[in-house]
Amino acid sequence: EWPLNRSLDRRLRRAWRRRLLAGWQGRKPNVDSSRMVEYVPRELWTATQLDTAEDVGLLEIDSDSVTFFGEHSVYHFPAASLIDAQLESVRPKGCFHQLHFIVITARTETGPTEFPIALRDYSFGQLASPKRRADTNQICTQIQTLRQGFDFSVNDSSMNSSAASVESGQVNPYAAPSSTF
Repeated sequence: EWPLNRSLDRRLRRAWRRRLLAGWQGRKPNVDSSRMVEYVPRELWTATQLDTAEDVGLLEIDSDSVTFFGEHSVYHFPAASLIDAQLESVRPKGCFHQLHFIVITARTETGPTEFPIALRDYSFGQLASPKRRADTNQICTQIQTLRQGFDFSVNDSSMNSSAASVESGQVNPYAAPSSTF
């Protein structure tokens, strides 16, 4: 896994640099600082094949969006479309370690859509399963902070009726609510 990922990372970044030099139209990745990830649909998580990735790309998270700059496709999720990001771990048959996925759920024109990605690591210190889980969890948390869901707040005067009021200015009604008391 290590030498293949290292080679793939070099080729992927070189391909995106070429696209940018050729006048790529659209969002432009920060090729040097983006994290290499793979898009793996849920039905392929436990497949017994060497490579289950449907696409490999660079993940960029900025203050208002998450963008996957893939080898084949580019997926852009504005913060207002983000519903959730959760860490899910699986142990495929025959594996001694767990695989960790970031499952991004976003609102699209056709309804809520899941976009599962996994980190593609290639440095010696990054290959242990606990380290991968910690890194995956950190990215999930970073994506979760971008969600623009509605807030529930409980007013002290209404505590006896246990009523929660919905704040106005709701941007994404599908995003998980945050709570304040």
